[in-house]
Amino acid sequence: PSTEADSAFERVRVLRYADREAHDRYAGVEREAQSRLGITPKARLAVQGVFIGDDRTWSEVRIDLVPSRAAHDALLADPAVVAAAVGGTVALLGHSMPYNLGLLVGAMSGVLAGVVAERSAP
Repeated sequence: PSTEADSAFERVRVLRYADREAHDRYAGVEREAQSRLGITPKARLAVQGVFIGDDRTWSEVRIDLVPSRAAHDALLADPAVVAAAVGGTVALLGHSMPYNLGLLVGAMSGVLAGVVAERSAP
Protein backbone atom coordinates (compact mmCIF):
# COMPACT_ATOMS: atom_id res chain seq x y z
CA PRO A 1 0.00 0.00 0.00
CA SER A 2 1.06 3.56 -0.59
CA THR A 3 2.26 5.79 2.20
CA GLU A 4 3.14 9.46 2.34
CA ALA A 5 6.80 8.57 1.83
CA ASP A 6 6.06 5.94 -0.86
CA SER A 7 3.04 7.17 -2.79
CA ALA A 8 1.24 5.72 -5.82
CA PHE A 9 2.31 6.70 -9.32
CA GLU A 10 1.41 5.98 -12.93
CA ARG A 11 3.86 3.99 -15.02
CA VAL A 12 3.79 4.78 -18.75
CA ARG A 13 5.35 2.37 -21.23
CA VAL A 14 5.61 2.76 -25.00
CA LEU A 15 6.07 -0.66 -26.62
CA ARG A 16 7.03 -1.98 -30.04
CA TYR A 17 6.45 -5.65 -30.80
CA ALA A 18 8.72 -7.68 -33.02
CA ASP A 19 6.62 -10.76 -32.25
CA ARG A 20 3.16 -10.03 -30.80
CA GLU A 21 2.51 -13.68 -29.84
CA ALA A 22 5.73 -13.89 -27.81
CA HIS A 23 4.96 -10.62 -26.10
CA ASP A 24 1.45 -11.80 -25.20
CA ARG A 25 2.94 -14.85 -23.43
CA TYR A 26 5.28 -12.59 -21.43
CA ALA A 27 2.43 -10.17 -20.70
CA GLY A 28 0.38 -12.99 -19.15
CA VAL A 29 3.13 -13.68 -16.63
CA GLU A 30 3.50 -9.96 -15.94
CA ARG A 31 -0.28 -9.47 -15.47
CA GLU A 32 -0.39 -12.21 -12.81
CA ALA A 33 2.43 -10.56 -10.86
CA GLN A 34 0.88 -7.11 -11.26
CA SER A 35 -2.44 -8.38 -9.93
CA ARG A 36 -0.78 -9.89 -6.84
CA LEU A 37 1.00 -6.58 -6.15
CA GLY A 38 -2.04 -4.34 -6.64
CA ILE A 39 -0.79 -2.78 -9.89
CA THR A 40 -3.83 -1.96 -12.00
CA PRO A 41 -4.08 -1.11 -15.71
CA LYS A 42 -5.42 2.37 -16.43
CA ALA A 43 -5.11 2.44 -20.23
CA ARG A 44 -4.02 0.28 -23.17
CA LEU A 45 -3.78 2.33 -26.34
CA ALA A 46 -2.98 0.98 -29.81
CA VAL A 47 -0.57 3.15 -31.78
CA GLN A 48 -0.79 3.36 -35.54
CA GLY A 49 2.35 4.78 -37.06
CA VAL A 50 4.57 7.38 -35.43
CA PHE A 51 3.75 8.27 -31.82
CA ILE A 52 6.54 10.76 -31.15
CA GLY A 53 8.27 12.81 -33.85
CA ASP A 54 11.38 10.66 -34.27
CA ASP A 55 9.96 8.49 -37.11
CA ARG A 56 9.94 5.29 -35.03
CA THR A 57 6.77 3.25 -35.16
CA TRP A 58 5.26 1.85 -31.96
CA SER A 59 2.68 -0.81 -31.22
CA GLU A 60 1.08 0.18 -27.93
CA VAL A 61 1.09 2.60 -25.00
CA ARG A 62 0.31 1.16 -21.56
CA ILE A 63 -0.44 3.15 -18.43
CA ASP A 64 -0.60 1.34 -15.08
CA LEU A 65 -1.37 2.62 -11.58
CA VAL A 66 1.38 1.40 -9.26
CA PRO A 67 0.49 1.64 -5.55
CA SER A 68 4.07 2.26 -4.38
CA ARG A 69 7.73 2.12 -5.30
CA ALA A 70 7.98 -1.05 -3.20
CA ALA A 71 5.33 -2.73 -5.38
CA HIS A 72 7.22 -1.69 -8.54
CA ASP A 73 10.49 -3.04 -7.16
CA ALA A 74 8.74 -6.31 -6.20
CA LEU A 75 7.42 -6.63 -9.77
CA LEU A 76 10.90 -6.19 -11.24
CA ALA A 77 12.30 -8.78 -8.81
CA ASP A 78 9.54 -11.38 -9.32
CA PRO A 79 11.30 -14.57 -10.51
CA ALA A 80 8.60 -15.41 -13.08
CA VAL A 81 8.73 -11.91 -14.57
CA VAL A 82 12.54 -11.98 -14.66
CA ALA A 83 12.53 -15.42 -16.33
CA ALA A 84 9.98 -14.35 -18.96
CA ALA A 85 11.75 -11.06 -19.72
CA VAL A 86 15.23 -12.58 -20.00
CA GLY A 87 14.10 -15.66 -21.93
CA GLY A 88 12.04 -13.62 -24.37
CA THR A 89 14.76 -11.05 -24.94
CA VAL A 90 17.47 -13.66 -25.53
CA ALA A 91 15.22 -15.64 -27.88
CA LEU A 92 14.46 -12.48 -29.84
CA LEU A 93 18.14 -11.56 -30.07
CA GLY A 94 18.98 -15.09 -31.21
CA HIS A 95 16.23 -15.35 -33.83
CA SER A 96 18.76 -15.60 -36.65
CA MET A 97 20.63 -18.56 -35.15
CA PRO A 98 20.45 -21.74 -37.23
CA TYR A 99 18.07 -24.60 -36.34
CA ASN A 100 15.97 -22.28 -34.13
CA LEU A 101 18.71 -22.40 -31.51
CA GLY A 102 17.68 -18.90 -30.42
CA LEU A 103 14.54 -20.40 -28.87
CA LEU A 104 16.53 -23.02 -26.98
CA VAL A 105 19.12 -20.51 -25.76
CA GLY A 106 16.33 -18.11 -24.79
CA ALA A 107 14.48 -20.79 -22.83
CA MET A 108 17.61 -21.89 -21.00
CA SER A 109 18.53 -18.27 -20.24
CA GLY A 110 15.05 -17.59 -18.88
CA VAL A 111 15.14 -20.62 -16.60
CA LEU A 112 18.58 -19.68 -15.31
CA ALA A 113 17.55 -16.05 -14.71
CA GLY A 114 14.42 -17.19 -12.86
CA VAL A 115 16.42 -19.53 -10.62
CA VAL A 116 18.95 -16.79 -9.83
CA ALA A 117 16.15 -14.29 -9.10
CA GLU A 118 14.39 -16.78 -6.83
CA ARG A 119 17.55 -17.62 -4.89
CA SER A 120 18.52 -13.98 -4.46
CA ALA A 121 15.04 -12.93 -3.27
CA PRO A 122 14.95 -11.77 0.36
